[in-house]
Order: sequence, then structure tokens, then C-alpha cells
Amino acid sequence: MRGILDRLAEEAKDEDVYPNPAFPPSPYYRFLKLLAAEFKPKLSVELGVCGGGGSLHLALGHPYGTVIGIDYIRDHEDRIKYIEDNYPNFEFMLHDSASAAHKVFDEHGKIDILFIDTDHTYDTTVREYKAWKPYLSDTAIILLDDLDRDGMTKAFNEIEGYKVVYPFLNYGHGFGVVYLKPVLVSRCKSC
Repeated sequence: MRGILDRLAEEAKDEDVYPNPAFPPSPYYRFLKLLAAEFKPKLSVELGVCGGGGSLHLALGHPYGTVIGIDYIRDHEDRIKYIEDNYPNFEFMLHDSASAAHKVFDEHGKIDILFIDTDHTYDTTVREYKAWKPYLSDTAIILLDDLDRDGMTKAFNEIEGYKVVYPFLNYGHGFGVVYLKPVLVSRCKSC
């Protein structure tokens, strides 16, 4: 698993950026796209959508999987609308990031990719992880960015699983990946 993640992280550096300039060319967005393409998640969830770049790239990576972006505010309306209009596998949910977990599970099942990208504080990140943990698939991948912010490294270290950090995916601010199984076979390529 670590080898696959390392390969995808390296490939993300050279991956073409999304052609719409409304979405920043962040390397971790390209990593999300490659990750979704590789593992074909049935369900990906982004907590903290903001401008939608993370959700967009998850949707691009696996058009047959569902991507749910959850935020307590629908800002950057033009970008969210763009994703909704062009990627039918994306759904925006206006909701608190932690309390949405049970609702998402009831409607969609277990989560394969969880990207925690809300306010980047220790307390919120731990609260969100604990809320979503019961609904993660056995092979789930959990992602966090901005590990350099106060408390984020501590929260990342408290999440159970195998961990790897790729600082270069987030311009040196830290991008962490937690995976629950040491060996994971890519899902069906035609799914």
C-alpha cells in the first residue's frame, strides 16, 4: 500500500492541472484524483468543501463512485454549481461535518475515502474523525492537510492506522494519509 501511495504522490507532481482557473493547481488535488482513479472508491467524503477543489478531483478520478462534499456554508457558489453541473457523481450537503456521518452512512453506506479539511484545529479534527470512524470501510483511506497548523499533527498522530506524510503535496504545509490495511489491492478497473 505504501508503495502505491508513494507512486501516486510522485505522479501528482507532474499531473496536468485542472483546466478551469477557478480551481487552484494544488498538488494534493491531483493526488486525490489519482487516488480515486487507482482505488475506485464507492464513496468518498470531503469534510470542508470551501471552493470544491478536493471534491472535484475525487469526482474526476472515479466518475462511477459517489463523492459527497459536506460544509456548514455554501460559499464559492459558482464553483460548487460548476461541479454539480459537470460531475453528476458529486453531491453537496449543507450540514455540520460531524453530525452528517450517520445520515451519509444511512443513505450511501461505508466510506472508502474520507478527506478531513475543515477548520484545521485539533478539537474539530478529532471530533470529526470520531464521528466518521464507525462508518469507514475496512480499507478506508483518511486524508488531512495543513499538518503544520497548531494541533493538526497531534490529531493526525492519534488517528489509528498506517501513516505517511507528503509535505510536497501541500507546498510544505503537510499532507497526511492514513490507511487501515497495510496491503490493499486496487478495485476493479472497469467498475
